[in-house]
Amino acid sequence: MNCFKKVVLLVSAAVVVSCHDRGIVDGAAVRLVSPEKVVSVAPDTAFRCAFPEVLNCSGIQIVSDTVIVFRDQVSEGSPYCFKAYSTLSFNYLGGFIRNGRGPGEMIDPRIVRCASTEKSLILKASQTGQAYAVDVMESIRSGKAAITRNYTLPTGNMAWLPLPGQGQLQLQQENGESVFYAVRENGETTSFHPYRHIIGDNYVTYLSSLLANDGRTGKVAEAMLLFPQINIIDTESGQIRTVAVDRSYRQWERVLGRQFDMNTVEYYAGISPAPEYIIASYKGLPLGRLNEEGAGTSVHVFDWDGNFICNVKVAENIGDLAYDNRTGYLYCIDNIYGRILRYDLSGVLD
Repeated sequence: MNCFKKVVLLVSAAVVVSCHDRGIVDGAAVRLVSPEKVVSVAPDTAFRCAFPEVLNCSGIQIVSDTVIVFRDQVSEGSPYCFKAYSTLSFNYLGGFIRNGRGPGEMIDPRIVRCASTEKSLILKASQTGQAYAVDVMESIRSGKAAITRNYTLPTGNMAWLPLPGQGQLQLQQENGESVFYAVRENGETTSFHPYRHIIGDNYVTYLSSLLANDGRTGKVAEAMLLFPQINIIDTESGQIRTVAVDRSYRQWERVLGRQFDMNTVEYYAGISPAPEYIIASYKGLPLGRLNEEGAGTSVHVFDWDGNFICNVKVAENIGDLAYDNRTGYLYCIDNIYGRILRYDLSGVLD
C-alpha cells in the first residue's frame, strides 16, 4: 500500500510539473489548459445583413455595445476608412475618417482592441506616431474625425493599448528586447520583461501577438500568433499569467531556431475582449493552409484569470472577430468569401 501511495504521489507530481513547464514567457510558469466545455455553433441564419457599403473589410469592432464598425478599403467612390452600422437595426449610419494628412484625416488608421463597452473607437496611426479616441457618431455627422482624446506614441512603438484613465501600454524594442511599459495617468511607469531571454531584432516576427484590454481594470491579453498561448498582463499588480492550449508550446526554442516560411504554424488569428471574457480565433495551421476552404476555426473563450471557459468550433474559416457584450453575438469576417457572419454565443456563455 505504501508503494502504491508513492507511485500515486509521483504521478501526481509529474502531472503538476508537466502542466507548469517553463515556456517562452520569462518568469511565468505555463499552465496547460483544456476547455471546460466544447460546443459546435453554426452561423445565425436569421442574420441577413450583407453590409453592402463595405467593400473589403479588414477589421471589425463593436463600440458602446450599439455600433458595429468595419475598417474598409478606401477607393475613389468610397473615400472613408471606416463604415458604421447600428447593432439594433443594422441600418447604415455612414462612413467616417478619410485617409490623408489634412484636418480630420488620418494616415492608415488601425483599430485598437478594447472591450465593446468603450464609448469611443480607439485607433492607432503608426506612421504619424499618434493614437486617438474617436466619437463615431459625431465623426459621421461632421464628416471629420471627432477626436475626444489624443495619445502621442514613443518613437519606435511596436504595439499600443489605452489603460484606464489616461494610461497607456506601450511595446518597445530596446537593445533587441521586446519590453512592455505601463504608463499611468500620473506619469508613473512600470516595465514588463516577458522576453528578456530572447534578444535580437530577428525575433520580432516570432513574438508577434494580438493585444486587447478588458476596459476596466488594466488587464491586457496577449494572444500569440506563432505559439498556442495567451498571456495576461495585470498592469496594476505586475503579475503575468500564461496559459497554453497545446503541448507544442514547449517547442518554443525550436520554433525560434527555424526559418520563417509557409510551414510555420499560426495559432491565434483574431481577438476580441469583453469585460468578462477574452475571445480569440484559433487556427493551429501552417501559414500555407490558412486560406483553405473547409479548414474551420476554433473560437477560444477565456476569463481574465486565464481559465479556458469554452472552445467554440465553427465550420467556417474566420479570422478577425468582434463580440457584442450586450447581446452575446459574435461577428466574424469570413476569410474565404469576405462576408460577415454572426454566431449566437448567448446560451454558450451563460
